[in-house]
Order: sequence, then C-alpha cells, then structure tokens
Amino acid sequence: MRACTADTDVTTSSRRVARRGLACGAAVDERRRRTLVERLLVVRVFFRAGMARTIVRVTLAVVAAGMSDAPLGLPVVSARELASRQVLLAVSVRGSGLAAAHTVPGQYSRLTLEDGVARQFVIASPPGSSNFEFLLKVPPERVAALTALGPEDRVLVGRPQGAGFPLVQAEGRSLFLIGVGSGIAALRSVVEHLLPRRTSFDDVTLLYGVRHHDELAFVERFGDWAGHSIKVVPVVSRPRPDQAGAGWDGATGYVQHHLPRSFAKPSRVCVFLCGLPEMEKAVAAALLERGVGPDQVHRNW
Repeated sequence: MRACTADTDVTTSSRRVARRGLACGAAVDERRRRTLVERLLVVRVFFRAGMARTIVRVTLAVVAAGMSDAPLGLPVVSARELASRQVLLAVSVRGSGLAAAHTVPGQYSRLTLEDGVARQFVIASPPGSSNFEFLLKVPPERVAALTALGPEDRVLVGRPQGAGFPLVQAEGRSLFLIGVGSGIAALRSVVEHLLPRRTSFDDVTLLYGVRHHDELAFVERFGDWAGHSIKVVPVVSRPRPDQAGAGWDGATGYVQHHLPRSFAKPSRVCVFLCGLPEMEKAVAAALLERGVGPDQVHRNW
C-alpha cells in the first residue's frame, strides 16, 4: 500500500511537472509568436526627393495571429520639431480601438519609428483624444527624417499600458506636477486632462526642468494653462544664449529648489513625478523634509 501510494505521489508529481512544462512551453511559444508577428510588420524605407521616409506596412499575419494587443500601423497626422531635438509626433487612433484603452494620463505605448526599433513612449495627449501624441527626444541627425513624416506614412503603435497617474487621489488637494526633460510628456497629458475638471482640484503647480531653455517643450500652451490657474515654473539648470543670442531670465537650478519652503497643509499635498531617477530621489527627499510622505508621491508606472 505504501509503495502504491508512493507510485501515486510520483505519478501526481510527474503530471504536475508535465503541466508546468507545457505551461512554460506555451509561454515560450507565445513569446516566439509575438516576436514573429512583430517581425512580419515590415518596415520599408524609401527615398523621396532625397529625404528618407518611412512607411510601416502591416501584413495579414497580424490578423491571422489573432493578437488584439499586436501593434497597429497608424497614419501620421503631423510631425514637427517642438523644441531642440524633440519632435512631437501625432498619429490618428480613430477606429483602431486604442483610444478606448487610453483611460489615464501617464500611460505609454510601444512605438516603432523609422529605425525599426520598438521603444516605449509616454502618450502626451490626454485620454479621449482621437490622436495619440508622442514627444520624441532624438539625436539631431534623426530630426529631419521624423519631421518629414506625413499623412501617407504609418508608424507602429502598441496598446496603451501602465497605471498612469491617480488623478482621483489628487482631487480636492494641492497638486504638484514635477518633471524634467521629456518627462513633460506625461505631465502635459495630466494638465490637458484636468483643464475641463480644474475646479475639482486645489492649487496646481507645474515645475518643469531642462538643461537649456531651447529644450522647453509645449511653451505655446503655458499661457492657456496659466489662464486656468495652473502655475507654470520652467527651470533651466544650465542657462546659455540661444542661436539668436537671447539669454534666460527665468528660474534656474533644479526643480526641487523651487518647491515651497513649507506647506501649510502637507497632508493635503499630492505630487506627480516624472523624470530621471536622480531627480526623483532628490525631489522625494526635499518633499519629505517638508512633511510630504512617499505615499503622497506618485509615478506613472
């Protein structure tokens, strides 16, 4: 009886191992299938009037694979250089099903650009938009190829992912949006999303840091944001004259240097943070000194 029980245990164990093996094998097959499908999304580069242009052609293999989260080839609406080495790319998501998946500011998508490499970029437009906008920080040599994209071109865009920023937790509180560099993309989505809901929040402050003032993006929106009682504080850490010889007479240093010296009600402060790890640590430490704890500081991932 004991031997029989032992055999039963071994058999049961073997079945468990077999099932785990099948599960692992299925996961490997799924990863291979995803890789194969993404490779079948052919990127063809051609030249028109001496300018590199990219068209992403989505093959029927995506449909055959039945993958709802496979990247889609979406038409370009516009592409323009918004700031130094930063291109704002807009693609139409009408009828794609992707717009419905973009529910919270701060989410991101995988984007395949003209170099054929898939990377994650934050969606800079607010939820509910018919276009997805992405702020692309690229080397100078890639700016021309990206800004040459037009309505006849398509780029691969994946399904929106990530938890985004918890706007509900910020309602009725003082909201600080703090970011540096291309991190402004996530915060811009927040600002545009809360504009029609502005009365649901207490005071709102945007601290936005860059190295040089010609790297400031969305400057043309600062006035409208201020008109909705959003305090915008651009901060430049390395001021220098631009090509026209103009200097910078605004805030300098780092974003944490421009936090209030103290908060009247630290427990009523909510912070959305997006930027480099070193900056996030420095800001979190400065906030803690002012009575704002880690549970009040939120990232979009």
